[in-house]
Parts: sequence; C-alpha cells; structure tokens
Amino acid sequence: MGEDALIVYDKITQISPLLRHGIISSNYPYPGPSPHGFTTDIMTQGGESGSPFFQPDTGSVIGLLDSGFDATNVTIGIPSWIVKRALDSCLRDYPFEFGASPTLANIMKNPRPTMPLNWEEVILPALPAPNKDEY
Repeated sequence: MGEDALIVYDKITQISPLLRHGIISSNYPYPGPSPHGFTTDIMTQGGESGSPFFQPDTGSVIGLLDSGFDATNVTIGIPSWIVKRALDSCLRDYPFEFGASPTLANIMKNPRPTMPLNWEEVILPALPAPNKDEY
C-alpha cells in the first residue's frame, strides 16, 4: 500500500509493516500432508505477490502470497516447501551461463528470430513428499 498507510495528515503514524492475521481456509488439491497450495481469508492488494505468510508465534515462513481473486477476501499461497525446492534448484545450477545470450543491441539490429520457433513438451517429474525439515 506504499506510504499512504504509514503517513496520515502529513505525519508518520506507522513505522512498521502492516501485518494482517488470517487463517488457512483450504489446501490444494485437497487436505493432506503435502499441499500444492492453500487459500487464506486475507484480502490483498495488487503488488503484494511474494509476500510471506508466517507463523506469528515463531516467525517461520509457511508460504508466499501468489495471487488473489478480485473483489473477494480469498488469497492463494504457495507452501514454503515448494518455494524451497525451487530455490534449491536455481542455486544448484548457479552460476548461470549467459554468454550465448544476445545483447539488446543485437536484438535491435536483427529483431526476427534466426530459427523457427518450435513447441517442446516438458513433462515434470512428480514431486516426492517433503520431509518435515522443509516446512
């Protein structure tokens, strides 16, 4: 919400983030030990994607805000175990090799692709259930 919620009548009225309380309302695809997502009853604003959901008593991050449904108080979160696996995968492949990538100057000189674009089917392996340490 930017500084609008922090400054009222030209005076600083709030100096910490605005935190909201809510409940996990449902799990995707169904209740179980390894949900692929969850919904909460917390209304959000555009631009809040990536914000953490955390346990207020411990501060442990349990997921990241993904999206919401317009004109509702339903918000979708991605569980932290999925975020952790994605991050681990990125870090495993780091440093990335960008040497063969074209520069913006090269793209501007030759905006058309030099080879035909093709679709390639990608089949992702099933994710094994997370262990307790990944939450």
